[in-house]
Amino acid sequence: PARLDAGVEATATTSPAGAILASTDAARALLARDGTGLLDEAIAIVRAARERLAEVPGLVILDGPDVDPLKLVLVLPGTGADGIAVEQDLISGGMPVESADRDVLIPMVALADSSETVRRLVDTLVGSLERHRGEPRPVVNAAAYAVDPVTVLPPREAFFAEARPVPIADAFGRVCAELVAPYPPGIPVLAPGEEVTESALAALQAARAAGVRIAYAADSSLATLRVVR
Repeated sequence: PARLDAGVEATATTSPAGAILASTDAARALLARDGTGLLDEAIAIVRAARERLAEVPGLVILDGPDVDPLKLVLVLPGTGADGIAVEQDLISGGMPVESADRDVLIPMVALADSSETVRRLVDTLVGSLERHRGEPRPVVNAAAYAVDPVTVLPPREAFFAEARPVPIADAFGRVCAELVAPYPPGIPVLAPGEEVTESALAALQAARAAGVRIAYAADSSLATLRVVR
C-alpha cells in the first residue's frame, strides 16, 4: 500500500477535477442501472433519423452491421452541399457537430438526446442541405490520403532543429519543422522532417480554401510555414 500510495503521489495531480470525476461516476452509475434501456431507445431514435435522412435526394448515410448505430455519418457530394456550410447552420442552431469537412458530416447524437431533439436536428439538416444544394460532385479524398510523404530528417531531429517561418510559397523543397494537419481527419499532411513537396502544398491550400480547419500549425492560415533553417 505504501508503495502504491507513493506511486500515485508521484504521478497524479494534486488538483483533481472533482466536477469531472463526479460527472464520470454519475454517468457510470446511470449506465449500470439504466444503460440497456437508454441505449435501446437511443438506437431506435437514430434509426428513425437515418430512415428520414435516406429520403433526401443525393444524400448517403453510412449504414450496415459494421457501422456504429448511434452515429449519423452523412456523405454529401451527391447533394452538392458543402459540409462546412451545413456545419455552420447546425452550430448556429445550437447543435454540436462531431466532425465536418466538405464531403462528410457527422452530427453529434448522445444518450441525453430525445426523439424531439433528434427530430429538430434532422429538420435543421434537411433544411440546410436544401438551402446549400448544388451540382453533385465526386467524393474527394482527404488531403492526408493524397500525399506521399518524403522523409529527409528524423522527426525528433527536425522538431528540435533551429527553425523559422517562411512564406508558404517559399517553403517548397524545404524541410518542415512542424505538424500540419487538416481537421478532419486530423492526419498530418506534413510532419517534422518531411520535405515540403508540391503535392503537399497543393493539398493544404485546397483544404484551407475549402474552409477546413488547419490543426497544429503555428500559422493556421497557412500564410507561413515553419521550416528547418
